[in-house]
Amino acid sequence: MTSGWNSVENFSTLLHNLYKRYRFVSHLYSPLAGGRDLRFHVRKLVRQYKNKRTPDFMPSRRRFRRRWLWWPLVAVLLVAGAALLHTAWPFLTYPRETLTFQVPDPRPPEPLNQAVAGVAEVDITPAIGLPKFGYSAWAADGDGFRTRLKARAFYLHGPGGTPLALVQLDLGAGSLPLHYAVAQRIAATTDVPAHGLSLLVTHTHSGPAQYLGSDFYNVFGGNRPGFDPALFDFLANRIAEAVSRAYRDRRPARVAVGERDVWGLTRNRSPQAWARNHGIDPARVDGNLAKRAVNPRMTMLRLDLQADDGRFYPAGALTLFSIHGTAIPAFTGPYHADVWHWLARAPAPPWSGRCPGPSCTARYRPPTRTTTRPGTRTTVAIGKRGASAPPWGPRRRTCSSPWRASWRRAW
Repeated sequence: MTSGWNSVENFSTLLHNLYKRYRFVSHLYSPLAGGRDLRFHVRKLVRQYKNKRTPDFMPSRRRFRRRWLWWPLVAVLLVAGAALLHTAWPFLTYPRETLTFQVPDPRPPEPLNQAVAGVAEVDITPAIGLPKFGYSAWAADGDGFRTRLKARAFYLHGPGGTPLALVQLDLGAGSLPLHYAVAQRIAATTDVPAHGLSLLVTHTHSGPAQYLGSDFYNVFGGNRPGFDPALFDFLANRIAEAVSRAYRDRRPARVAVGERDVWGLTRNRSPQAWARNHGIDPARVDGNLAKRAVNPRMTMLRLDLQADDGRFYPAGALTLFSIHGTAIPAFTGPYHADVWHWLARAPAPPWSGRCPGPSCTARYRPPTRTTTRPGTRTTVAIGKRGASAPPWGPRRRTCSSPWRASWRRAW
C-alpha cells in the first residue's frame, strides 16, 4: 500500500472521508478552525498534494513507526532516572551540622632545663551499628570489633620549644573540625597550643565514618551519608583524654630519630605508570620491579623516659612508613585497625614509670602470635624491622648498621 500522498486514489479517498466526517458538523467547524470554513482547509490540502507534501495532521507510516520506536527508549530512561533518584536521594538530603569553635589559649609552658615527654593510649572504638569509612557504598555497618581502635598520644616539650602533641589514630582520614575540637578541649588541661597538635591517621578502611569536615567524604566515604555529632564528640573527648594523660604523665625524656630502608615487604600497585614516569619500557614490568618502585624509607621517632630508678627506658615509638594498609576487605562487619594493629604489637609492654624487672632491658618483644595470612605476615615483618632499632644508653647517641642515619639525638 502506498503511504501519504503518493497516489490520486488516496487523495480522493481522503476528500471523501473529509466530506463524510464534517458534513454534520460544518456549522461547528468554522469557530473551531479560527473562523475559517471547511473549503479553506480543503484547498490547503490540494496545495500540499501538488507540492508533494505530507499533510500536517496525517503523518506517514514511516514517521509513525519511528515514533513507536522511541516510546520504549523513553520508558527505559524514565525508569532508570527514577531508580537513580531513589538511590541518590539520601545523598542529596543528608543531615548537616554547623560547628563553631573558640579555641582558648592553653596553659603557659613551664620553663625547662631538660626535655620532657609522655605517652598515653586510649580506646576510641565506637558503638556498633555505625557506617564505616573507606569502601564507600561497599562497606558494611560496624557490628562489633576484631581489634580495638586506639588513640596513641606522644607529648613532647624541649627546652625553649613549643609543646607538641602527636596523636596516632586508627581512623580513615583526618578531620579539621576534629582537630579544632580536640585543641579546644585540651587547652584547659595542657600547654599544647592548637598549632602544636597533630592528628595522624592510619587510613584504616574498617573505622567509623561521618566525623569528617568534608561533605564529599561524609557523603561518599561511608556506606551511609551524613555527619554524626555524637560520634564526633566521642572521638574528640577520647583523643583529648589521650593528650591530657600524656601531658599529666610527662617525665624527663630522651628523644631520638632513626631511619632505615625496608625492601621486599611492600609493592607498587601501578608499576606501569611508575615505569612511564621514569622512562622505563612498561613491557619490562614484573613482580620484582613492582617491589622496587616504592619508597622504602622507614623513619622512627623514639622516646625514652626516665624511670624511678633514674635510668631511661623506651616508652614509645612513632613510625612513618609508606604503605596503603588496607588488608581487611570491604564486606567485613567488625571494626578493625587493619595492618597497623600488628605493627603496634612489636613494642615493649606499656610504660609504667617503674622498671618492671628484666623486661626493661628487653627493649622490644616480637609478636606473641604467629599467623599465615599474607597481610599479617607482611606487617609483622615490618614491625620486626622497626623493633630491631639498636639500643642507645644514657651515654650512647649513635648506633651501628643497619639504621642508615643511626640515632640522631633530638633532645
